[in-house]
Amino acid sequence: MELKKLAMKLLSLMAKALKMKDEEMRDVFEEGMQSMRMNYYPPCPQPDLAIGLSPHSDGTGLTILLQGNEMEGLQIKKDGMWIPVTPLPGAFVVNIGDMLEIVTNGTYRSIEHRATVNSEKREALHRHISQRESSMETSVRPPAFSLLKLHHCSEERVLQTSSECIIPANSAGSHIWMP
Repeated sequence: MELKKLAMKLLSLMAKALKMKDEEMRDVFEEGMQSMRMNYYPPCPQPDLAIGLSPHSDGTGLTILLQGNEMEGLQIKKDGMWIPVTPLPGAFVVNIGDMLEIVTNGTYRSIEHRATVNSEKREALHRHISQRESSMETSVRPPAFSLLKLHHCSEERVLQTSSECIIPANSAGSHIWMP
């Protein structure tokens, strides 16, 4: 419950910064699906020769991460370079996900990240905050993305969310939904 409160407070502050109504951001995320995952990365005898998790962005709205045993392993991509996120005792890392990028029409950008391996074990606790179904439109700007059923989308332009995909809107900024 406390992580949900933290997530909703962060989303409320983001809405304020975007000059959105707080209720709009709450409507999108408050009743959305949430999940928690614990990752255990065993010690790797030769970490320089191994690959951790592939680079990716989270499909959710927010990810709140606690780097459990304070071992380095999370990296974010900035200006084409991989930057390690140094764990701080008792601190959370908050990643912006694809859905929040969409809700804010790109004002807040989803972060590409990856996990590396270490010679010592590493633990991480993730709390993912997702949007409520059919709650993607807000008053920030006309939608910059369109929803289509997955079979209508080309693979190179798709951000998959279950059986739907989201693609940049047409030049008129219209919101397309095909059931």
